[in-house]
Amino acid sequence: MSKSSSSSSAEDIWSKLQRQQQQTGGKDGSSASGTSAATAAGGGTDDENRTVNTHVVFLGDHSCGKSSLVQSFLKPSAAKETKPTIALDYNYARKTSNNTKYIAHMWELGGDLIEPKLLDIPITKSSLPTAAAIITCDASKPHNVVVSVLRAFSALKDVVSRRTAEIQSTNAQLLNDYRERLHAVYKSHADANRVRPLDIYTVIVLNKADTLRSLPVSERRCLWQLLRFIAHYFGATILTMSAQDGQLRETYRALINSLCFAAPMKPLNETAPSGEGALAITRGSDSFEAILQQNLEAQQPSHRLANGASDVDLYLTHKGVSRDCWNRLTQKAAEVFGEAEPLPSYALGDGHGGEDFETGNDGAGSHGPGDNPFPETDVDDMRSARDAQLQRFVQEQERRQEMIAKMR
Repeated sequence: MSKSSSSSSAEDIWSKLQRQQQQTGGKDGSSASGTSAATAAGGGTDDENRTVNTHVVFLGDHSCGKSSLVQSFLKPSAAKETKPTIALDYNYARKTSNNTKYIAHMWELGGDLIEPKLLDIPITKSSLPTAAAIITCDASKPHNVVVSVLRAFSALKDVVSRRTAEIQSTNAQLLNDYRERLHAVYKSHADANRVRPLDIYTVIVLNKADTLRSLPVSERRCLWQLLRFIAHYFGATILTMSAQDGQLRETYRALINSLCFAAPMKPLNETAPSGEGALAITRGSDSFEAILQQNLEAQQPSHRLANGASDVDLYLTHKGVSRDCWNRLTQKAAEVFGEAEPLPSYALGDGHGGEDFETGNDGAGSHGPGDNPFPETDVDDMRSARDAQLQRFVQEQERRQEMIAKMR
């Protein structure tokens, strides 16, 4: 999609949002009920043709099962072997319901977030109101889960912050209304001052959950705590998934169906407090108190995030999380499951954020373009070639999206 067509599309969508808001009163959010990104945002609808475009982005570590998750939704009965995703992959699905045509654009970012800037392609100013992000992590490697999820949130926050800044500069009121609808579940929540939900509907999928059966219950309970804490803070829905479990597959498909086609879905509230069973929690229905203080007897003391109310201050303040909260979470994961595997040198840095939740390292070794403190001709030439290849890929994807738009 060209820049000019992207800008026009963005103006059209936000103008339609404004029209819908004026027609419905706009402030009570009654036209944006439900759990899907499309209904939570309240936008993305073509009033004349009754067409809704939704956007679902899958991201996560290499070989965590993102391609399998996409195909299990698009072709649930097909036995298809997936191949590693390079850069960015695209699929789409269509469905007509109640005289409305839904087109779901499904994107998959290649593993290890080697090029997080590729998120700029599916998450645009115009697509954000009806977008959702699926952070996929690999349960067969529990030592990597916490670092992987935090890295994905860091990349998401970066691109979403830039998109909301663009919208803020053109129509601050519409952005405020979008946020109010998206985050309505936290308005009267006990942790409203502590959580920081992203401005995009987000889901954490713990894939290959069947591999956790070999873990002691106390360790599983610890993993549940860690993921629930992160999901609650960033306003994400969370669920476990296994291709070997029919019930988990159905729950996953129902959730993706709601995100793509605004299908109704009952709230999920399976917290698995004992460490047994599946984990499935709809955003806004958990709490830090339940995560940190309930059912402690199911865990060994060394596997608990907190051993009592006095330890809660190690992670939380009255207005957010403590300064070293994320370090404590990653350290706890390392103590219980072992150290996370190092990322390839070409992948995203090892930052795991905090209140600012910045991408990459601590900045001590950061340098601007052209300010390379350790020049290596061969490496620099390879990097330049790679950047040029990426730019061509981005341009090709934009042209592809423009062609798809013209074919509708």
